[in-house]
Amino acid sequence: MRYASFAKIESKDLEHSAPNVSLLFDKYYPEIQDAGGSSNLPSAKGKNKSSNSNETLNRPLIEEISRLSGSAKKYLYPIKERILRNVIIPLEKSMGSENFFYLVGELKSNLAINLATRFENTGISLDRRTGVPVIWGSSIKGCCAHAAEPDDRLRIDTFGGDIECDSALKGKVDFFPAYMIGCEKQSPIEVEVITPHNDGGNPVPIFFPVVGAGAKFLFIAALNEYGLYNTIDGKLVETDKVFRKNILDYAKTTLKKVFELGIGAKTSSSFGWFEEDESAGKVFSDSLKNTQKNIAEAGMAEAAKQEFDRLSPIEQYRKRLEEAPTNGQGAGGEFLSNEAKALKNKTLEEQKVFIEVMQSTKKDTLKSWCKKKSEAYKVMLEVAQTLNIELKKN
Repeated sequence: MRYASFAKIESKDLEHSAPNVSLLFDKYYPEIQDAGGSSNLPSAKGKNKSSNSNETLNRPLIEEISRLSGSAKKYLYPIKERILRNVIIPLEKSMGSENFFYLVGELKSNLAINLATRFENTGISLDRRTGVPVIWGSSIKGCCAHAAEPDDRLRIDTFGGDIECDSALKGKVDFFPAYMIGCEKQSPIEVEVITPHNDGGNPVPIFFPVVGAGAKFLFIAALNEYGLYNTIDGKLVETDKVFRKNILDYAKTTLKKVFELGIGAKTSSSFGWFEEDESAGKVFSDSLKNTQKNIAEAGMAEAAKQEFDRLSPIEQYRKRLEEAPTNGQGAGGEFLSNEAKALKNKTLEEQKVFIEVMQSTKKDTLKSWCKKKSEAYKVMLEVAQTLNIELKKN
């Protein structure tokens, strides 16, 4: 499939694509590379077509995408909610908070990843649906395994590896994709440049996108089935709690070490350095509590709705009357008076229930109507007399 060249991109096309910079990269960046645009990546034919005349072809595209990347920030809250509801809370329910951890890392320098491959989003990785920057779990685990001491038994237990060159041990900790959950800058994507020299000794600027310093990423790691269980005599047995804690602590310590060493490409040039942001982690923990509270309240509301749906129509009517605001106060405060005024049009059964509720749980409202000689009370009194029911005034 061929892509339109960047020269044919219209501004309205870019604006229309702004909500998803990932798709924008996919549409236009490959054609620029095939045309010999600035990159250290091979072209579609396996050759590097870089030249002085076209090395900067992709700079306008990256600058424009950098400008438009601010649109991805509107997805930060939905992504955080998605992580809370679909990752953190299910982990707590399934294995307990002691068997996983999360922390927030603030990017202290620009982040460059995917520079060694010819994938979309070269120089960064973006969530396919939202365009929000993400670091894939396999990359995080690989960095941690590389940073760990090579002969450390905990390294093998945590990340996996060969044992005595004749068998392999699976790692007992899984690393989840780290999504950007915060960014104070207007645009999370920035333009970076390096200037290698061509065969003639002339500097050739190569532009590529990066995630700018200051972005905050949420890192999550959890014990997997190999960390939670052992197989002994063909039976599945839970691992020791101390063993689990040691592995998770080791994974967290190694991750913090990786923060100092850097994640992604060009870490020796200070790219990809992180620092744990404990205050942001506290904010995320508070969000977790609020989300758990909302889920619990929603669950209670759903249970109440299901219970209400199981009632007969006349019992549902009774419940609505009993739960209506008293003395016309609050939202829906006119419900009772409106029902009273329309009482002559109700069924006989509804009339009896209405009068019964008003004389039991809504005494104050009835007393107020009586004192004011309101229309609601007059209609209710007339219906009560028709039904041969004595309407109590006190």
